[in-house]
Amino acid sequence: MAAPTIPPPPAPSTTPTGPLTSRITLHARLDPSYVQNPLSPYEVTYAFSAAATQQSFAGAVPIGGETPAPLSSGSLTLSSDGKQKCSVAVGAAISSSRCTVFYDFELGHHTITVTYTGGGEATTETVEEELRPVPTKPILAANYWRYSEPLAIEPGVWRIGTLYIELGSVPGPGPDVELSCEQYGGGFEVGRDDCIQLETAAATHPLAVYATSTGSCFEPTIDALSLSYPEWSEPQFRGPPMRPADIEAGAFHIGAFIWAYGGYAGSKATAPVQFKPEVTLPPDC
Repeated sequence: MAAPTIPPPPAPSTTPTGPLTSRITLHARLDPSYVQNPLSPYEVTYAFSAAATQQSFAGAVPIGGETPAPLSSGSLTLSSDGKQKCSVAVGAAISSSRCTVFYDFELGHHTITVTYTGGGEATTETVEEELRPVPTKPILAANYWRYSEPLAIEPGVWRIGTLYIELGSVPGPGPDVELSCEQYGGGFEVGRDDCIQLETAAATHPLAVYATSTGSCFEPTIDALSLSYPEWSEPQFRGPPMRPADIEAGAFHIGAFIWAYGGYAGSKATAPVQFKPEVTLPPDC
């Protein structure tokens, strides 16, 4: 007769024991994507929020995972570099807010702190932000408008049209744009000796286009073109003569730049002065 089989002892229970409790944990959060006003670079808006989660325990052993919990009534604050900038009451209906901070001409490194206080508890999140200058881009174009009839200025010199230099900026209206006095390409200056400082970020600057002649006074042809300012009583030619073939080929350029200033990054651009001087010069003798 076989010996009776003795069953193994039961495995120890893994079920948590102890009183069931729940714990509420508060959370403060700063949205990592701030919004910088492109027309006022020192104006920065942050989004920040409060949250709460609940965790069940059997004694000291957690049961399951954390689940969302109602917000305890309290306050949510945002500070920049240790100075409180915004505060909002939070609770069941309000969990987030936005805060616009005006920095006094100081971008670069800033410490942002969000604190949620509620139900007798508080939690904080701190983020190190690096605020950068707003990128810029000059808008620059040279558009030629020709006269239907050339205007005689003096023997051998005619005004044949106007070159409109269009200036602007991205973002705009934003940073000031200046015409550059540097030389580009074939090179000539379209600005005065100290450049042209424009008071607004967008402007149209007209330049008179003059033609000097070659050949006889009975059948003159264009020898060279030059630029001047239409408000001057006499043509004051700027830069080296521009041959018509070079103008048509786009050999000459104008330049514009934006200074790295006022929360904006510096940038520059060039544009060709390119047109066909379709004009017949009349006899001037």
